[in-house]
Order: sequence, then C-alpha cells, then structure tokens
Amino acid sequence: MKTRIELPQFDAGVWLESLHVTRDRRAGAPESMPLGFMVLSARRPVGRPPVMFLCGGPGDSPLDYLENPRLATVLWEAEEEADLILPCQRGTRGSSLHEVLPAWAGPPPQSPEEAMDGLTRQMSEVSAPAGCLTAADSADDLDILLDHVMERRVDLWAHSYGTHLAMTFMSRHPKRVRRAVFGGFEGPNQTWKLPSRTRAAAMRLADHLRETGQEEDLMGLLNQTVDRLSAAPVGGLSAFTFRWMLASWIGLSVRWKPMLETCRAVLAMDEAALQKPTAGFLKSLEKPVAFYAKDLASGATEAKLREIRSEADDPLFGMMNFPFPEVREALPTSFDLGDGHRDDPVLNHEILCLTGSLDAFTPPENVAEQGEGLRRMRHEDLPGLAHNDLLTHAETTRRRDEFFR
Repeated sequence: MKTRIELPQFDAGVWLESLHVTRDRRAGAPESMPLGFMVLSARRPVGRPPVMFLCGGPGDSPLDYLENPRLATVLWEAEEEADLILPCQRGTRGSSLHEVLPAWAGPPPQSPEEAMDGLTRQMSEVSAPAGCLTAADSADDLDILLDHVMERRVDLWAHSYGTHLAMTFMSRHPKRVRRAVFGGFEGPNQTWKLPSRTRAAAMRLADHLRETGQEEDLMGLLNQTVDRLSAAPVGGLSAFTFRWMLASWIGLSVRWKPMLETCRAVLAMDEAALQKPTAGFLKSLEKPVAFYAKDLASGATEAKLREIRSEADDPLFGMMNFPFPEVREALPTSFDLGDGHRDDPVLNHEILCLTGSLDAFTPPENVAEQGEGLRRMRHEDLPGLAHNDLLTHAETTRRRDEFFR
C-alpha cells in the first residue's frame, strides 16, 4: 500500500510505502507489522550510495519533518546527488506501535511527585508494547529495509538520538554502511545526560548572549528566576516546572528568546506574559510512547547513574534527565538493553561528527568520553551552533555534502 505525501512548496510529492517486520523479536511466535518509509530520488544522480537519514527524538518521524517548511527544505535539498531514504522508525508516525501520550491537562505540576503521578498513570494505560521499542529493534528494521529497497549499503546521516541509533546499526550491521555523518553525538551510554555538561554548555551560551547583546548575565538571570519561583509560584509556574522547561530549552537556539522572556516575566511578576510559554511547554509533553520507551531501553550503566545522581543538586540543571530515572523506578521494565549495549562503540567506518559549542543535549564533551573505538572518526566542533542548528545550518549541510562526495 502506498500513500502520496504532497510537498506543495516544491511542486512535488513522495510516496509513503511500507514493508513488514517482526513486531516482537523476543516472542515465540513472531507477529509481523508494517513499517513506513519514503525514498526521495536524486535529481542529479552521480552514482553514490543512497543516504539514509535517521531522525532524533526519539520518536520523531520524517513525516513530521516534511510538514515543517524549514525541515522539509533540508531533506529536499539533501537528495540533490543521491537518493534519500527516510525510514519511519517503529513507534513513530508512519509506523506501527505509534501511540501518543496526551499533553498535560490542567495547571502546571508543582512538584516532581505530581508530574510523575500523571505520567506513570498514562504509561500504565498505553497499549503499545514498550519492549518492542528499542534501538536494537530499530537497527534490525533498517537492515530489513535495505533488503526491501535492494540496496547493499548506504551513507548514514543522523541527528541527535539518530546518532545513537546509527552507532547501534553500524555495530550490528557493519557492512551496510559506507560512511556516516553525525549531527551531535549520543553514544551508547550517553542517552541520559550529565548536568555538569549541560552547565558547561550554558556557560558558553552565557558568553554568546553577552557578546551578541541579548543578555548580560544569563546565569544570574536563571538563578534569580529559580529563587523567585522557589519562594512562590508566579502565574501557576513553579520552580520545578521552570527547571523542567529549562532542561528542554537550553540546547535549542529557537528556544533562547522564549527562555529569556519567561525569566523576565517571572521577575516582573507578569502572569499574563507567562501563559503562552507555560502552555506551550505543557503541550510539548504530548509525546509518542517511543520517546520514553527507547530512552528507557538504552538507559545508563550504574556507574553513569551514580555520576548523574551526584550532580542532581545542581540548582538549574540537576533535572536534565527528568523523568527517565524516575519512570524507570516507578515502572520497572524488562526491556532494558543491558550494559552490553552501552559499551563504547568499536567501529571502523569513516565518520564525520559535527558538534555545536552551544548544544547542551549532545555536547562536544560526549565525543571525548567514547575512548578510542571510533578509529576513523573526525570530530569538528562548530562555534555558536546549538542542537537544532546541527540539522538546519548551512555550514553543517556543506560539510556533510563534501564528506559524502
């Protein structure tokens, strides 16, 4: 079955196709399920292998990107010289097991306990089997997809969580990949973040905002905001919810202006000005089950968890991993991929890893932690780029295209 996806800004369209993969590879009697994918044909083919793009999230789908004018342009322009394969990872739009947790209803939560009560209740009511939503399952799906489209190997282009999936795929199916370009770096044991690395990126952001005249003292502003909200919520916004918002905003250049405006509104006690950013954040909690399940399956080693817990008292960034450790404790899972999945990768592929100095989610420090197993990886850190810029910025596009040629 095919579904036509129209791309009016390019006066073109693309077909959403599907293949069948095993739903639960651990089951005694495997059941199959459909998995969506698209192929954008090269406009000026030069005989290179196709490029396969792996979305981040986890839980993002190329269907989401094609509905966003800027991201659609990024994908459209990427297939100039080589076909572009766009897999809909299991649990995302265009695939089976896609189920979405609703946005937060009612006033903002005032505490982690209140937020966890709502989240665990939602997670316990879903029908999608979380145990089928892992990086290992998605990696094996990609192998089957390449057989289906009759491609022996591809170049990989991955962003954010997509880099975590890419390394899983390259480890499990090494002959399928010629070269890879990573936008950011999320290693096998880096799904959960160290608050100290977030703080380091925030300090670099503070320098950037000062130099560009946007904010003289970012860290002072954030600390004053948390102190004010700790004394009493403003417009229903608590210190807890603000820190949760901050964890999702600090690495994205498109969120820096709302972040600054929210801080200034809190300090001015301007409740009306807080309504839009607070409502937007609560709406953003409407996420696929895959967002939680895949990160829970990848998890962290006990040593990494101890390191994260030792930094949890950071007044601004101690909540960078909320609610994943809490969900794992509240809803014990049987689908953890184990520490074997979290070993440092050992790959012999040519890899170009592009990181951004202002990326608080997949920061440049992640690369240094991976040891010497990535023998042929070249790391280039781009000054002034945030997490989202690693997908959309012209400089990352230029370097990606040059590397694949």
